[in-house]
Amino acid sequence: MNYIYNPSKMYFINISKILFVIVMLMSSSIIVAQSQKCNVDFEVAHNRNIKFAGESGADFIFVVTNKSNKVDTYLISVNDTKLQNKPKNNLNGFSNNNNVSLPVKIELGSKNIRNKTSKYIQKNNFSEQSIAVTLNPNEEKLVMVKIEVPKGTAIGRKNTTNVTLKSTNCKSVSITKQVYTETVLGE
Repeated sequence: MNYIYNPSKMYFINISKILFVIVMLMSSSIIVAQSQKCNVDFEVAHNRNIKFAGESGADFIFVVTNKSNKVDTYLISVNDTKLQNKPKNNLNGFSNNNNVSLPVKIELGSKNIRNKTSKYIQKNNFSEQSIAVTLNPNEEKLVMVKIEVPKGTAIGRKNTTNVTLKSTNCKSVSITKQVYTETVLGE
């Protein structure tokens, strides 16, 4: 064994033990540095979470951006709910009698929100309930939620739809956004 003798302190230091401790400390800091940083942005494009919907329905564009340092998959689901009987939750303070459940669909877009989004949405790939989105670090994708208005729906009816994002890698990440729709006459 290699020993260093320090006459002023009168003890021996084992070099191999010191090297072992240094290597262990360095490897543990590398493991900590490689752990997943859980961070995602999930927003309604242009803060447009209230829309009027005629016969063609209403489309809400969401932007999902992976702000973590690793690839992550997000499950995005939609849940149509009637507005609660609380004036602060209603678009115009109407009573619960004006609320209606509307069919909801969801789909994945393909281009960046900074451009004209409507032409980039593929309107034939809707899913009824949920969609999985896998993103690299700092990658962003569009998700469109389509609220449909069935024929015969009365004008002035209101709807709330919950759109929930959950990370598959970071169990603590769960974000719910609400979008509001009011039925109107026409397209």
